[in-house]
Amino acid sequence: MSELPTILLVEDDAAVQDTIRRLLELDGHRVKTAANGREALNFLQGATPPSLILLDMHMPDLDGWGFLKEARSIPGAENVPVLILTGTAGANPVWAAALGAADCVQKPVDPQELRMLVRRALIKP
Repeated sequence: MSELPTILLVEDDAAVQDTIRRLLELDGHRVKTAANGREALNFLQGATPPSLILLDMHMPDLDGWGFLKEARSIPGAENVPVLILTGTAGANPVWAAALGAADCVQKPVDPQELRMLVRRALIKP
């Protein structure tokens, strides 16, 4: 029996974090959460890397841009796919790729789009 994929959800809005966590758990994923980039980096340094990172860009302490820069230097985390969660106008897959992410999901999050992008990101090449 294969192990459930673990997703690290990095989101500072507690209501959004709770909603997305529940959605992902309903789909059979294990979800670990962090309220900012600093908490997420601490998780990556002390645990087996997740299968996927869902990353908000606008957070206190350490934002998504800072997290991406630092996370890529953590052994084991450098190749974990990242889906960006953002309300940034004009964000698109090309913008996400330029940041080193697999894709992006616009807020407010469409559950079906999120599910599709998570499934796609978890498929190993």
